[in-house]
Order: sequence, then structure tokens, then C-alpha cells
Amino acid sequence: HRQWKSKQDPEEITVPDVTGMTYEAAVQILAAKGLLCSKATKYNDGTHTPDTVAETFPLVGTPIKAGDSISIILWSNPTPATEGPRCQPPHTRNI
Repeated sequence: HRQWKSKQDPEEITVPDVTGMTYEAAVQILAAKGLLCSKATKYNDGTHTPDTVAETFPLVGTPIKAGDSISIILWSNPTPATEGPRCQPPHTRNI
């Protein structure tokens, strides 16, 4: 006795690892699996490549169904540090 899946039952898939990819590349992979993608950003301290995928939610390896939504979280562009007042070099005097 076999149990047939109805065409109305969405296929269960596992969230693939798209970390480090561009948003466009990640969307292509995730949309091809039937997922609905949204975009968010995460603080970047300057040690990560901006506009690449930091993580997804649900996380990599999580079982979800085609048609579900997934958030693609990108590293933001690091904000330049604001410079405080500059120290002046000490004045030298000839004695």
C-alpha cells in the first residue's frame, strides 16, 4: 500500500547554505526551490564583505516547505567611524 502525495501538499525541503553569496545569487537558488525571499541587513563591523549573505531565517538545514518565506540577511556596508578631534603634534622649542 503506497501513500501518494497530493499536488496540493508543498514539497518539504531543507534550507540550503547560501552564506557568502550575493543577494541575487541566493534568491536564484532559494526561489528555484519554491521559497519566497525577503531581504534584511545585519550590522557589519567591517570584517565582512558588504552585501553578501550573513545568514538566513529559517537557518541553514531547517526543514521548510516550498511556498514558505525565507529572510536573506545581508551584511550591511560598515559605517565609517566618525573622527574625533585630532591631536596636534607637540610643539618643539629650540632652547
